[in-house]
Amino acid sequence: MRYYYNKDTGRVEPVTPEWEAENNRKPAPYLTEGVEYSNLRTTDGHDISSRTKRREYMENHGITDASDFAVTGPKREAERAAIHFTGTKPNPDLKPAIIEAVNRHWRR
Repeated sequence: MRYYYNKDTGRVEPVTPEWEAENNRKPAPYLTEGVEYSNLRTTDGHDISSRTKRREYMENHGITDASDFAVTGPKREAERAAIHFTGTKPNPDLKPAIIEAVNRHWRR
C-alpha cells in the first residue's frame, strides 16, 4: 500500500484512486536528467560523469555491462551446463583424479 502526506490534515494517508487521479504528475525531465551520471567516478579515479565518457572508458578498458548479455546469457549458460555436466550423475572418472590432486596439495 502507498501513502502520501496530506498538508491540510498534517497526517500520512493511504493513496486513493481519487488522489492518484488528481495528483498524477511525472517529474519534470530537467530535474532528473543526468542525475545518474553526476559526479560519477571509477574506482581508479577516472571521470565518467556523462554517457559518452562512460562509454569511452568502457571501450578503452575492455569492459561491458551485464545487461549486454541479457539475450545471449541464457543460451550460453545452457551450453556450459551441457558441457560441464554429463547427465544428473557425477562423472566417475573425475573422482580419483580429484582425490589425488587434493592429497597432493595437502602433502606439501
